[in-house]
Amino acid sequence: MASPTQRRRAFLSAFLGSTIEFYDFIIYATAATLVFAPVFFKGMPPSVGIIASFGTLAVGYFARPIGGILFGHWGDRFSRKNSLIATLVLMGVATILIGLLPTPAEIGVWAPVLLVVLRVVQGLAVGGEWAGSVLLSVESARPDRRGLSGSATAMGSGAGFLVGTGAFSLLAGLPQEQFLSWGWRIPFLASLVLLVLGLWMRTKLEASPAEQIARAEGEVASVPVAELVRSHWKRTLLAVGIYVGPFTIYSIFSTFAITFATTFSGVPRQAMLNILIAVSVINLALMPLYGRLSDRFGRRKIYVPAVVAMLGTSFLLFPAIQTGNVWLIALFYIVQGCLLYGAVLGTVGALYSELFPTKVRFTGTAVAYQGAAMLGGALGPLLTAVIGADGQGVVAMGLFMAATVAISVVSLIFLRETKDRDLVAL
Repeated sequence: MASPTQRRRAFLSAFLGSTIEFYDFIIYATAATLVFAPVFFKGMPPSVGIIASFGTLAVGYFARPIGGILFGHWGDRFSRKNSLIATLVLMGVATILIGLLPTPAEIGVWAPVLLVVLRVVQGLAVGGEWAGSVLLSVESARPDRRGLSGSATAMGSGAGFLVGTGAFSLLAGLPQEQFLSWGWRIPFLASLVLLVLGLWMRTKLEASPAEQIARAEGEVASVPVAELVRSHWKRTLLAVGIYVGPFTIYSIFSTFAITFATTFSGVPRQAMLNILIAVSVINLALMPLYGRLSDRFGRRKIYVPAVVAMLGTSFLLFPAIQTGNVWLIALFYIVQGCLLYGAVLGTVGALYSELFPTKVRFTGTAVAYQGAAMLGGALGPLLTAVIGADGQGVVAMGLFMAATVAISVVSLIFLRETKDRDLVAL
């Protein structure tokens, strides 16, 4: 069993890593919503510019499973710690470079091309970040606290969301011309601070007991992804299925829904940012609670009701936004983003970690999580942007979101309880 010091370090490292990941996600998503269309795709019709902007967001998600395979191989075959240091550096440097990127007026077509390249680098890095972070925390935890420890990444997502939306909220007072000229770059450059903090914490990490035992006993897969495909493909597909719906909902309400609200419903940009900040603050308190409840009652009893409820609320997001009533929109965001998605994200870290044996746990967790992220995070905002680019298609967008959640509901029928599994014996 890991020492108390190691458990604290693993928890804090998972928290910081997830904070950086979601900070970088939300500032890119917010920039895709508010900035990239008029800056990098200027001259296009507004609807085409919006689609192109969200296309760059989607590209990063398509790169995530590849990053999951690459860094999962590194983590399972050689060292979780070194893999996590590499993902952190790659992610931080790519984010900072986006903040330094010249505009098309300065370097022509190379500006959007480089934006896409850097987004791909971000996607590769994030592909291994979440899985490595959550595994170190869960594998180092006491068996009866794995849900709570797994919520470290969930809390980090809330913190990253809060800091990212807060950064753009502080810039909301800038005149539009200054915001589009240089203001949007500040959150990207500020990522350097989080990068330094994360590196300082990760250099102090040790291998988890499960990893140490597996290496001592020679239980190391030579090609983890091949072992995963050969022996664990069913549970991998199941893991993708149970999370694709919730991730789709989360991605849409934190990206295209903002564009829809500000462009077609007359909701002030600052109001939407304030709603996202409120959701982040509430989730910081709720996610560890959900993780702890899953330790007591089981993962399924927390996860399943939340996903089933999402099936019913999927149709309400865009009708609520269409009213233009900020309080109604805020209420819906709190229900969907905190009470429901918070329960999913607060539980999924431990659940995924308990699905796979140690020798392919990093690769399996990374591929499953990033597979769901690719389908939900890339296609979700992109398809809703195509459907709703002219302010219409509310019913069609609701049907699309409900369909993805239905996949998760069906997948959950085949999911067995994982709470009492021995991570070393798996």
